[in-house]
Amino acid sequence: MRQAVYQAIDVEAIRTGIMRGYAIPAGMIIQPGMNGYTPEFDTRLPYDPQAARKLLAEADYPDGFEVQLDCPRNRYLNDESICRAIAVILAKVGITVGLAIAPMGEHIAKLRERRTDFYMLSWGGAAFDSLNHFVYLYRSDGQYNATGYANPRVDELIDAIATELVTYGRDAMIEEVWRTVLADVVVVPLHHQIMVWALRDRLELPIDALDFPRFRLARLRASPTNSSP
Repeated sequence: MRQAVYQAIDVEAIRTGIMRGYAIPAGMIIQPGMNGYTPEFDTRLPYDPQAARKLLAEADYPDGFEVQLDCPRNRYLNDESICRAIAVILAKVGITVGLAIAPMGEHIAKLRERRTDFYMLSWGGAAFDSLNHFVYLYRSDGQYNATGYANPRVDELIDAIATELVTYGRDAMIEEVWRTVLADVVVVPLHHQIMVWALRDRLELPIDALDFPRFRLARLRASPTNSSP
C-alpha cells in the first residue's frame, strides 16, 4: 500500500502549485552532498494513479481505504497546504484522508509514541552522513520510526556502520541500507525544500544550511555617503 500512496501523489503539482517551484522532487530523504546520496536513488517512482489503483486492488483494497494524516503546522514551508493537497490527490484513487493538524510539539510527541499511521516529517543532516537518518528513522527502535518498520538485516547494518572505520566498507553498508529501505518503500519522499532568503542591501547575514538565521553573525553595512550637493 505504501507504493500505491507513493505513485498516487502528484509531486510535480505540489512543486508548482504550492511550492512555487522552490522544491526539487525527491526519491530519497537525504540531500545532495550527504554521504550515501546518489542521483540513482534520488529518482522518484513515476506518478501513476492507474498503477496505484492496481496496487490497492492487489492489496485487497479495490475501493481504497480511510486513513488519518498527522501533519505539523508552521514547521516546514507550506506544510499544512501540502497535507491538504495530498488529501485531495489521494482521494482520486479512493484513499480517503482525514487531516489532524497540530503544532510541532504535539505532532512530534505523537510520532515518538507511535500513535500515528500516516504522518508528515522532514529530516536534516548536520553531520552530512546517512547514519543519523538510519538510527532515528529506519532502525526498528528508532525514536522517530513511527511506521514501526523492522528489518533485522537493516538493524544489523546500522549497528555495523556506527563502528566501521574502513571508509569503503562503511559506504558499501550504507548503500545496502538505502537499497533495502527504498525497495521496501518505508517512507514516501516528496521533495527537497529550497531555502529562500531575502535581505536588505545593508544587512550581511550568512545563509545557514539548518534554515534559520544566526543573528549573532549579522552585520549592518554603513549607509553609502550621500554625495549630492
